[in-house]
Amino acid sequence: MSSPLPYIAATDQVVGANHPTLPDTLNRALRQILADLGFDPDAAPNPLLVALTFGAHGDTSYTLGDGTVGGQARVYSQIKAYGSAGSDGADLVLLAAKSRGVSGDFDVHIGNERAAGVDSTGVLFIDTNIKVADFLQSPFRGHGLQILQANNSVVFEFPISGGILLMPGKLQGQNGANLDLVVLIGGASGSFVVQKHDGSANLLTLAESTGNLSVTGSVTGTLGLVSNTRVVDTVVGLTWGTNIAVNAAAGNQHRVSASSNIAATFTTPTNAPTGSFSQRLWIEVYNSSGGALGTPPAFDSGYVLNGAVGNPANNTEIVYQFCWNSGRAKWIEVGTHSATGL
Repeated sequence: MSSPLPYIAATDQVVGANHPTLPDTLNRALRQILADLGFDPDAAPNPLLVALTFGAHGDTSYTLGDGTVGGQARVYSQIKAYGSAGSDGADLVLLAAKSRGVSGDFDVHIGNERAAGVDSTGVLFIDTNIKVADFLQSPFRGHGLQILQANNSVVFEFPISGGILLMPGKLQGQNGANLDLVVLIGGASGSFVVQKHDGSANLLTLAESTGNLSVTGSVTGTLGLVSNTRVVDTVVGLTWGTNIAVNAAAGNQHRVSASSNIAATFTTPTNAPTGSFSQRLWIEVYNSSGGALGTPPAFDSGYVLNGAVGNPANNTEIVYQFCWNSGRAKWIEVGTHSATGL
């Protein structure tokens, strides 16, 4: 209160409202309470309290407001639920009234006063920050912010300490039928990191500054095995022609069918491994021309062979195996190839 309540004194005359000349002493204290709470004591109807009733069957209902649509109850301090001595506490429950037997939903708004109109899906609107205090009482310590299912199993938890979001199940984004999920990195020098369960090591790191994805171990999928930026055991079909293009990043095993008797050359593979990474590369040449090749397929200067180029006979193939040497920037042949085909 802004000042002590002006109760009626023993020396005052008992005078009610609307006396033509004397002040209202009987309602003086009540008028001061209403004014301190921000209400007009002379408003009609007064919005402070219309009814306080105790219903049948153990129900207790408190109606705060002016009795009209949109009437509001205003609380200028705290609403707190107390349990009995020795109990675990008491629940504070906000119930939205609706007629028994009538289907429908309701909305609960937490935050600043909203314009007229509410959502029709029965949701909780939160228009302000959510802050979780670290209560001293041990039953509450560390729980943080939780969202529970009807069976009390946790589907979302942000503990008080550690800054770790716990979310059993799935995280799924939704944008119409596309189901997009977007994760924004916190800054230009930040990274998206996936760690082991105990945080002892990083399993996956995506750095924004470089755009590089670093994976500890290997990643398997329908396209084969990816290890250290190289794709393994993916068979790549090459196009037979005078210049046969090879893309090292497309896979390790490359196969071409020599369907005609022409002079063909394998060009130096593009997209060789970067830095200190290496890669094995197989090139299989199968003669499907129906006869002998007048000129054996050649390799340009990016390859280093252990011997002369072989010339596969009809319906046979020669397999060349190379290893990328980053120091020499060459594809070095491993072992020796067949001379006439297998």
